[in-house]
Amino acid sequence: MFDRLVDERFFAYRTRSTALGGMAGAVVAGGLFLYHYYGDRVFSWDLFMVLLAISGVKLVAMAWFYATK
Repeated sequence: MFDRLVDERFFAYRTRSTALGGMAGAVVAGGLFLYHYYGDRVFSWDLFMVLLAISGVKLVAMAWFYATK
C-alpha cells in the first residue's frame, strides 16, 4: 500500500526540501552570529557551534556519499 502512495518523486522532493532547509538554517544562524559579533561586539559561541555542526555534518555526509558511491 505504501508503494502506491509514495513514489521516487516524493523522495526526490524530500531530499531537496531537507537540503534547502539545512542551507536556510545555516544562513539564519550565520546572520545571527554576524549580527551579534559586529552589532553587539559579542562572540556568540552557541551560534558558532550551530554553524560548525551544520558544516561538519554536510562535509561528513558528502565524504560518506562519495566513498560509498
